[in-house]
Amino acid sequence: DLMKSFSSIAHKKNESAREIEEALLYLGRLAGTACRHGIPVDLPLPLGMVWKRLTEESIDMKETLREMDILAVRRLQDGDDHDATLVTDELLATQRRLLNSFAEGISSVLPVELLSAFTGEQLRDIMCGNPDIDVEMLRRVTEYEGYNNDDDVISHFWEVLREMTTSERKLFLQFVWARNRLPLKESDFDAPFKIQKDTKF
Repeated sequence: DLMKSFSSIAHKKNESAREIEEALLYLGRLAGTACRHGIPVDLPLPLGMVWKRLTEESIDMKETLREMDILAVRRLQDGDDHDATLVTDELLATQRRLLNSFAEGISSVLPVELLSAFTGEQLRDIMCGNPDIDVEMLRRVTEYEGYNNDDDVISHFWEVLREMTTSERKLFLQFVWARNRLPLKESDFDAPFKIQKDTKF
């Protein structure tokens, strides 16, 4: 066996896997802490492999595999190649082990027993917020200092924000608010979005 011939390479791989698992444990703690404080985090993780499994929702393994590795799915579809099945099974087992580290991190902050009360989509939305920036909702929670909401400069501001792409809006939010996602609903905002006039000029 080739792997047995290169035991030092295999050992390095195990060390690397341990480091990845520790990083995912830490990421789980961060995500859990952010969720507990109502701060949405941008975690573009696969719905089936992560969010649905955390909520113990049933999943379609082929669809889950498609989210992670489209080439593995193509290999499986091209025929019943025994090697392709082994590689796929190994990939899914590795992903499960990594998910366990992430879930362990979350469980140190949140009671994971409650996660099954949600669907995978609901849990993703609760932890990650809305991936689209709802400009109208942001406008409704905005307070103005030195401006009125019908001033020309404010109208132009909202017009420009509406014309931006989602990625540009995320960059804007990251710059002005240190977050790139909005909460799901207005009541989830811990503080209003504020536009202030610079009084120095």
